[in-house]
This record gives sequence, C-alpha cells and structure tokens, in this order.
Amino acid sequence: MARLNAPRIREGSLQYGLVYIGMVVLLPAASIAEQPTLDEAMSALERWRASFTSIHITYEIDAGVIENSVPRPIITLGEYYWSKAKRFYWHERVLENGKLLHQRLDWGDGTTGGRAIYPLGEDQADVPPTMIDYGRTVAGGYNGVQGRIVTPLDGIWQPQSCRWLPEVLREQQITSRAVSKDGVELLEITYHKPMDNAPITMLLDPRHSYLPRSTLWGWEGHVSEYKQFPPGIWIATMGVFDMQERKQSWKMTSVVFNEDIADEKVRPPKPGDGTRITDMTQRKTWFHGSPPPIPDPIQENETSPVQGDGSPIVARPLTGIWNWLPLWLSLLGILALAISFFARKPDRT
Repeated sequence: MARLNAPRIREGSLQYGLVYIGMVVLLPAASIAEQPTLDEAMSALERWRASFTSIHITYEIDAGVIENSVPRPIITLGEYYWSKAKRFYWHERVLENGKLLHQRLDWGDGTTGGRAIYPLGEDQADVPPTMIDYGRTVAGGYNGVQGRIVTPLDGIWQPQSCRWLPEVLREQQITSRAVSKDGVELLEITYHKPMDNAPITMLLDPRHSYLPRSTLWGWEGHVSEYKQFPPGIWIATMGVFDMQERKQSWKMTSVVFNEDIADEKVRPPKPGDGTRITDMTQRKTWFHGSPPPIPDPIQENETSPVQGDGSPIVARPLTGIWNWLPLWLSLLGILALAISFFARKPDRT
C-alpha cells in the first residue's frame, strides 16, 4: 500500500512546487506589469476629459468641522458651470449661521477673465456688484482668479488658464514614479510651471481615471470619496483642503455632465449705477453711469466684456493743458501771419 501511495505523494509535491514557483516568479512580474505609468495616466485623463462637453456642479465647504479650523460656523455654498463654448461661471456665497456674509463671482473664457464683488450683508443677495474687475488672460498678467481654487476641482481644473489637467500636463516636463499608499498603487507626478514658486505634486489614482487623490502646491488637498456619474464619469465628491493655518472639509451636493448650458449662465454680471469698473489690462477705473472714456488707439476695435449702456470699456481722455495745445498753436500761427503782414506794409509818412 505504501508503494501505491508514493506516486500520489510525489504528484502532490510536484503540484505544490509548481504553485510555489508561480508565486515566487510570476506574481512579482505581474505586479510590476500592473504598476501605473505616466503614459497610462495621460491616456486615461484624455479619455476622461473627452467624455463631457459641459459640467455643472454645486458644492459645500465647511470651515468649522475640523480641528484647528476657524471657530466660527462658516459655510461656503458654491456653484460652477463649464459650457460647451469653454466658458466658465463660478459663484460662491459665504454664510454664518445661515446668514449671508459676502459673495463673489468669477467668469472667463481663457482669453478674458473677470470677477465681481458684492456688498456685505444678508440683505444684499440680489443687488448689483459694487466692483467689477476684468482683464485679458495672458501669461504673467491679470487673469481674474489669481490664487483662487474651485475646491472640489482642485488639481483637475485651473482657473488661471481656464484649462483641464490633461491640457496642462501636455506642456510640462513631468517626473513620475509609482508609489504604494494604503495598499493601493498610485502614480506620483511632479512638475514645475515657470510662473510658480514651488513645484506641483499629485498622487493620481488609476482606479478612478487617474484623477488626483491628493494635490500639494503650497496648500494640500486630499480626496476621500469618488463617485461615478452618467455616462460613466468618475469625479471626486468629498475631501479635505489643508491651508496650513486651517482645514476645511468639502463635498459635492450635485453634479451634472453634458447639460445644455445657456450662454446667459456664463456671462459677466450686469453692473448697477455707481459700480466701480476696472480694466486691469490698461489700469483704468471708472464708475458705471458716468460718461464713457475715450479709447486708446490700440483698444478701439476691442469689445468690452462688461456691457452696461452699450458703450465699450475704454480709457479716459487726457486732461490738463495738453488738451488746449492745438488751440494755442492755431493762435500762434495767426499772430505770426499778422506780424508778417504789418512788417511788409509800406510806410506812407
């Protein structure tokens, strides 16, 4: 009987040996093959961006639920549109105990950007803005949203250039490496834009279209939840934003992709009488309702992004003695002709 069982024992040992070899040799090779790469991340982000033509989100930022945060019960309610025409509209209202403290509106299209500041107080919700600033979006110039971040879109959309992450990454020199965090293989990327003081570091999650799981750029953002929305698009829906001096939690309250967003949803607000308007490109300021300024020669063919009474926003006329220079020159010319005439007149005495 012992002889009959011997082949079975040897056969079982052979099977266990093959399994062991497979675990030692094949599994490490498989894990290496499954490590995320920069090429895979770029392809996934490109597909993600191509999956929608517009986006409309609403969100809430709570500044009072995390330790070391502000002690006051302050909530920010935000709404963001991105239209098929690649124009954005971004409105935030800050409330304390349900009462409006202040609000701000930003808009842009990648060429021109602007912002509107409204009066303070809960009874000012529907009044025109007190200030409107705008300017051309150029490298190193005014962009309307300097230092601002749509918190739920941190890392994937940049207000300053009005572009999405894959568009930005195409132009950068990127270093990347695979890292393991909480048992998940992620891709860490780092790049440094010329206008920035510090590099930008992101951890991209291959399980969710390689969207950022964390972003470090002077401040730090962490995503704690992703969700998938029709037609199968992943997006971060909950996280924490760490600004060193305080932390804020945020969450999406609604997300709609590929909505037909009307043009009026992404237009600048209408100014009221007395609204201060500033052209940040030309450094010109005036108040709505006052006579329109005279345009600079280089701006005569440009249309204002702020239409109030139909007049373009242009520069103010020159003032002072130089406005009278043509008149003085004319008078001097007449005086010279008179002197010349009397000098040639014959003496009759």
